[in-house]
Amino acid sequence: MPRLGAVFCVSMALWVQPTKAAYYGYSEWAALPEVSRAIFMSGAFDSLVSFATDADGAAAAKHYAKCVHGAHMTNGQLATNILNYARDKPALHTQLATAAMLDYLIAACGLPPQQPKPK
Repeated sequence: MPRLGAVFCVSMALWVQPTKAAYYGYSEWAALPEVSRAIFMSGAFDSLVSFATDADGAAAAKHYAKCVHGAHMTNGQLATNILNYARDKPALHTQLATAAMLDYLIAACGLPPQQPKPK
């Protein structure tokens, strides 16, 4: 039982810690340690492919998940690829890091197919 109490205390301590940033600008993200960049992009990519509000969003999620998983890309490789892709694109340096991810995914995987509109 003391172990459960310790787990609870540690969990509560982590829960009340303020989050540094929910979003990173590209330059802030690029300056993070390699592991932190990979963790952030892993979460951003998971959000992209896990949540869709319509058929076009679902098609985009499936398209990018299939592309990245089909390439057997790890979270670290995805983050490194985004970093290398955006390095010489100054327009991305002033945007959110997720904009660089989307730009990279479009360049690497192409645009997702458009879904037919209901009649």
